[in-house]
Amino acid sequence: MMTEEHIKEAISLRYLELLAAYNGYKTSTSYPDYGTDLDVKEISFREENIKKRFFETGRELKFQLKATTERGIIIEGDFIHPELTVSFSNPEIKSIFLIEPDKSQILNNYLAREGGELQNYRADICIGYGDWLKYECNKLRINCIESRPWNNRIKRVIDIIE
Repeated sequence: MMTEEHIKEAISLRYLELLAAYNGYKTSTSYPDYGTDLDVKEISFREENIKKRFFETGRELKFQLKATTERGIIIEGDFIHPELTVSFSNPEIKSIFLIEPDKSQILNNYLAREGGELQNYRADICIGYGDWLKYECNKLRINCIESRPWNNRIKRVIDIIE
């Protein structure tokens, strides 16, 4: 028998596969997943001898799903584009992007997860990506909040989605 969390994750995975397929994207999963539950690949076509030839464009999203409530999931992953969330036509689907604007916190996160030396260049890229993400979210009217203060981030997220 599956646990409740596994059931929620399986339902969430199938729902995202349906959304992607409905919008013309290719999906795949792998077992064991090693942190990636779903790959979504963009498909395009070109005309060759009056026939359509379909191909993967190379644009791909990798999702890791987390069952969090009776009715919700969290999709997490680096480089999820805000435009993806604009394509959701169901008003029940809410999107919130969390960013970490503090370079020292990012450096400490990398150090705690991976050890070794401080990764300043990588942290600078992360900060730049966060700035771009905040700009895109503002432009597209998508919620984007800072991850800290940690003690009230759940309340801040709930306030946004209700």
